[in-house]
Amino acid sequence: MRVKQEVPELYGILASSGMLCARFTKIRQPDGSMKIGPGVSNHSWGAALDINLGGKLDPQGNNKTQRGLLILSTYFNAAGWYWGAAFPVEDAMHFEASRSLLARWKAAGEL
Repeated sequence: MRVKQEVPELYGILASSGMLCARFTKIRQPDGSMKIGPGVSNHSWGAALDINLGGKLDPQGNNKTQRGLLILSTYFNAAGWYWGAAFPVEDAMHFEASRSLLARWKAAGEL
């Protein structure tokens, strides 16, 4: 809600590109190919989402980010989410619920 009020032009172009999709983790390789990881993705449980801006995804692993995702990260961090831009393979479109946020959801009976 804060983003809608404080940065309406950003809010107007936000869209999800992946949440509640049961799958294994995916990691883009330096050659551009995708490797399926060993673990189940947190997207499978709705604890992670990928965001596109105006229909454009931020490419994983290029060590860059869209300006709107940088702005959005402050709102997500304040709400207890962490940002995939700091992952070993940068994934700036990815936001994931922190353990403390998951614990709060569990304590509130929301999980």
